[in-house]
Amino acid sequence: MVQVTFLVLTIFSLIYAGLFGGRDGRWAAGFIMLAVMLTAVDDLVHPSYASMHPMAVAIDAGLLAALMALMAGSRSYWPIWMAAAQMLTTISHCAVAFVPQFVPRIYYALGTVWAIPCLGSMVVGIALDRAARKPIA
Repeated sequence: MVQVTFLVLTIFSLIYAGLFGGRDGRWAAGFIMLAVMLTAVDDLVHPSYASMHPMAVAIDAGLLAALMALMAGSRSYWPIWMAAAQMLTTISHCAVAFVPQFVPRIYYALGTVWAIPCLGSMVVGIALDRAARKPIA
């Protein structure tokens, strides 16, 4: 149920970003969509979180790099928020690497909890950008 809710939230966030986010929103939506699809494939191949997922680390690091590049070229603040949330996700893999006796559910939670603030910051940031550009009547 949680995965279905996340997928619905992701789809609506990506549609909103694609329609109203301009160039930055379309790039961010594309990056997120690619990362979600690659992560879904990784979860099918490696469904257990009993050990570190090297592919998940690579996907998260790649998404972080893409969001940081977007952030560097953007005039908006929301890509900074997205990159910060993604950085926390990427760093969570380090905790698992350094703590040999971790709980798999905690690893999964740490790796996924920052996805919601990442998507939320994109949607809220785009909405704030749109409101700031709207002429006052």
